[in-house]
Amino acid sequence: MEDTKPIQPAQLSKTLVLEYMKRAVAEVGPEHSIDSVGCFYFDKETGKPICLIGYVLHYHGYKLKDLKPKQHAELPRTGTNGAICGLLEFFATPTAKQMMSLAQTRQDGGEGWGRVVSYVEAYFGSHSE
Repeated sequence: MEDTKPIQPAQLSKTLVLEYMKRAVAEVGPEHSIDSVGCFYFDKETGKPICLIGYVLHYHGYKLKDLKPKQHAELPRTGTNGAICGLLEFFATPTAKQMMSLAQTRQDGGEGWGRVVSYVEAYFGSHSE
């Protein structure tokens, strides 16, 4: 019988988030951007990551099947931070969550991923975990 429990990877840290974001930019290009706001991190047909946060989650070992959707009314009203915490069962440092939230906001504003990652790196460069 297949184990259906979600994976429990190592804690997602500031260092890993930045590493994964840079890896995504290297993979898709610095000018890459997405057209839609409110993606679900992964394409539900192919299971491939769609947005920058989807790539972070993918590189950290998450797959579409690991997402834990809840009723919209149950999700915290705290933007990406709340959505990530509400949809996934994983641990991330507070700084890592803030980095992902900022990246998601800027990405959803239409910025290319290279600029998004540069901004996040500059903004959080001196923040501790």
